[in-house]
Amino acid sequence: MTNCKKALSSTEKTKNCVGLPHQHQFITMVLIRRRTILWQATCFAQRQVQPSKWCTLEDGTFTTKSEQIIESSSNVTSKNATIHWTAGVDVTHFLIESTEEETRRDITANEKNAGQATLTGLKAATTYKVSIYNNQKLRGNCKFETTEDFPEGYNIANLKEGDDIDAVLAEQQGDVVLVFPAGSTFERTEKLSIPASVNAIIFWGASGGTQPNFKPKEVTATENTTSIKFYNMNLYNNGKSGDYMINQDAMTTDVNISFDKCNVSKTRGILRVQGGGVDCSINSIEFTNTTFSEIGSYGVINTKDMTGNLNSIHISKCTFNNVAATDGPTFTLTAKNTMHPITFNIDQCTFYACDQKSGKHFIDANKVELHDIRITNCLFANCGSSDAKNKLCSIKGIVKETSDNWYTTDCAWHSEAQAMCTEYSKTSAELFEDPENGNFKIKDALFKNRAGDPQWFSE
Repeated sequence: MTNCKKALSSTEKTKNCVGLPHQHQFITMVLIRRRTILWQATCFAQRQVQPSKWCTLEDGTFTTKSEQIIESSSNVTSKNATIHWTAGVDVTHFLIESTEEETRRDITANEKNAGQATLTGLKAATTYKVSIYNNQKLRGNCKFETTEDFPEGYNIANLKEGDDIDAVLAEQQGDVVLVFPAGSTFERTEKLSIPASVNAIIFWGASGGTQPNFKPKEVTATENTTSIKFYNMNLYNNGKSGDYMINQDAMTTDVNISFDKCNVSKTRGILRVQGGGVDCSINSIEFTNTTFSEIGSYGVINTKDMTGNLNSIHISKCTFNNVAATDGPTFTLTAKNTMHPITFNIDQCTFYACDQKSGKHFIDANKVELHDIRITNCLFANCGSSDAKNKLCSIKGIVKETSDNWYTTDCAWHSEAQAMCTEYSKTSAELFEDPENGNFKIKDALFKNRAGDPQWFSE
């Protein structure tokens, strides 16, 4: 008698054997082990006593689909996500899994009846697997990834590599987070003026890989701009002789400017106020957790021509490497607004090869004696010029506090600068692992974690 040769599908329960006359029938034997089903089949002929031989699937098994009552996930943010499933079915709890932890979350009667529940307390930029159970029985699962920890109230605009940034921003309104994909590169040849429809903007480098690369040429706040922030970006221009990160040559009012968790290099200056922007007002400038290197003659901040008010500058946990090294001050404050004081705090920063031109000072206050400057927990190495005419500030009396600051023996400081710091009896080469190549990790155990940018502290 002919054997059954054809594979049986998961839906075949009683069916004529393929290739046999209709009077030939078969029976099946089903062995179930969890979700794996073992099938065998044999055929009997109506006019024969002996059945056919058993036939099986090629490997003897096939796998059925799991039950899936979860329909979707929605409203996924950095902290929350809503799970939707078939309303009214029996469910008891979720199992919420990430690479770091596993959590059980019970389902309430109201959530069961509604067929949806919002998970809270999630971590930003994390992939989650959520499984739904009725006691021990798995009834479905889904996966999603939480967003970055964007500030609330901002519209999110996700760039794709090759997008025209001007065109993307032209479609935005209000407060905007412009998200650059991890590892992407965007390079501009024209300046970027923030559109009038955009108020606050964050240039945001997505996590999950290397920092996005962005050559901005220069960014300018406009009349409606309230805030410009760079976050987790690798920022650069063509070199120390041209262009700026922000060149404020337009009128704006009480704008806030900040850099956080960035690397900034190869540009003439970080923030410059000039031309049509001299009457603008800046509420705050804030730099945190950022490394600045190979910055040209305009230094980090240059507001020399500014007639409007600048309220505060706060810089902490930053590294400055080769900033205005042979050209001018690291920070140049206004010479034209003599009536408005600036609060200027620098804390836990490392400075290397800065202000190496004779007579140029770390902070040039341009003879304005109103400001309140405080420099604390900072480390200066290989700064100053050979004739030792470089001060920490051009006006001694406006430096209200200096505490726990240190300088290495290869700093050629003016005596006023020396009085504001404590000398450490070794050179920068003896203190850092490889300062000439931008590695300022402290290798000298005697100085361990005393001052400077904490990113370089030894464990």
